[in-house]
Amino acid sequence: LLAPATQQTAADSGQPYPFFLAHALEAPPEAVAEALGPCSDWLVEWKYDGIRAQAVKRAGRVWLWSRGEELISEGFPDALAPLASLPDGTVLDGELLVWPEGAELPAPFALLQKRLNRKTLGKKLLAEAPVRFVAYDLLEDEGVDLRSMPQHERRTRLEARWQGSIALSPLVHANDWTAYATLRAQSRERGVEGFMLKHRDSAYGSGRTKADGTWWKWKIEPMTADAVLIYAQAGHGRRASVYTDYTFAVWSRAPPSAEEAHGV
Repeated sequence: LLAPATQQTAADSGQPYPFFLAHALEAPPEAVAEALGPCSDWLVEWKYDGIRAQAVKRAGRVWLWSRGEELISEGFPDALAPLASLPDGTVLDGELLVWPEGAELPAPFALLQKRLNRKTLGKKLLAEAPVRFVAYDLLEDEGVDLRSMPQHERRTRLEARWQGSIALSPLVHANDWTAYATLRAQSRERGVEGFMLKHRDSAYGSGRTKADGTWWKWKIEPMTADAVLIYAQAGHGRRASVYTDYTFAVWSRAPPSAEEAHGV
């Protein structure tokens, strides 16, 4: 309490930046060109089904923060290890994914869930569900805040600095939005949820804002199933006011009658 206001402790130096959030793009494929303009104005990446995170390297330490700005470093020691070589003054935005060495695609999110909220991590679990951090944005480099820099310049700098040394989310290239829509239809086979669209000139904003530019998440249509909701669990932290986890019951056989199907 008595320390000078300008004095920064090692713990303080690990604080992340506020996360920049994407808007959902609801337009059908044939309307995307009209809504967004030429695809050359956008950087396109696969939308991974993982945990959004920032990796912060300052004061000789690495921190991992979730989108809810919760410190999650202890839960992902395998993701931290490749980040230890980052120089101080580096902040990366990216995704935590279960991605075994040599695998072409990330594992389903259900496997990543086994790693969540655990106080201890056994060798078996670490071997079955190895997690890596995949970076897609550079927010701080050599201690300089880059968030006001245009998206394409941050991406170029990210690739120049870290290509080959850490995992980077690849850019997806196509001639037009119709070609992108065709690739998007292959999302499930690729283990992703669709595309992230980031305007070339957008800065890295705070929260879900369009004031600094725009990110869109162009997700594929979800699969559907007939089920009965039997349990809902309230969220925690910033999501304490909403329900975030649901348990459903599904038929193990076809119901013999409409009455049974509707619980009559």
